[in-house]
Amino acid sequence: MQPYQIILLVISVAILIAAVFFISSQHYAKKKRAELPRKIGVITGQIPSKLPWFEQYQMTYTEKGRPHACITTIYKKTKFKPGMKVPIVITTMKQKGQTYPIAYIMQKK
Repeated sequence: MQPYQIILLVISVAILIAAVFFISSQHYAKKKRAELPRKIGVITGQIPSKLPWFEQYQMTYTEKGRPHACITTIYKKTKFKPGMKVPIVITTMKQKGQTYPIAYIMQKK
């Protein structure tokens, strides 16, 4: 075997392993979100995303009688309007030492 063929083989195996890891992590993250308790959130606004054809939403939800604010993950452009009530799952994200609540909307439209 030529050296370039060995390098291409190693690169293709690395790409295959990375793809399997990515797909399995997405599958298990989706399964974990499905098991979390759902809450009702109210969309309060839309945030334009830096990516074209994507957007985020500002939301509020109540927990133990107190309102909490959060943002959603990035979604493809959908027809969610401000004031709409949607089922959500709340998880946290840690960025620069602070934790932020992130909402996953659990319905299509």
